[in-house]
Amino acid sequence: MAGRPSGGLHPPCPAAAVELTPDPVRDLTALGAAYVANALANSALYRSMFDAAAELENPTAADQTFEVLVGCVARARDAGRFSETCDPQAVATQFWVTGHGLTMLVLTGVLPREALDVHAPAIAIALLVAAGDDEDTCRCSVRLGWSSPELMLDPVS
Repeated sequence: MAGRPSGGLHPPCPAAAVELTPDPVRDLTALGAAYVANALANSALYRSMFDAAAELENPTAADQTFEVLVGCVARARDAGRFSETCDPQAVATQFWVTGHGLTMLVLTGVLPREALDVHAPAIAIALLVAAGDDEDTCRCSVRLGWSSPELMLDPVS
């Protein structure tokens, strides 16, 4: 359900750039921002990762990375930030799919780079509030996650 590393190529692990905090929503957003920063820094490799014709050297690597997102969603649910009926796998999939789609639109030139800073946080807030988070608390966590200094992405207002 996660990204496909292409055969023989090893992209940097975006999750390794994210230091986990007590705020799982901030962490989920920071993981998404790291994913975007990695895609911008390695655009050709990023695009090739999602080529269905590519042979996978390690088919479980992508799933392991995706499980980090699932874990953050589960942490948010367990901390009371998301509804207790929230399905971590479903929310992580929605988060990943929307982030991937927006990133690909930017990388292929359909949308300008600035679209990431406008739309990624707004999409994350809408998705995570729908999962049960308080809108104001979510907005603060997303702002902190998206503007993590180690990721070099523009802060949101």
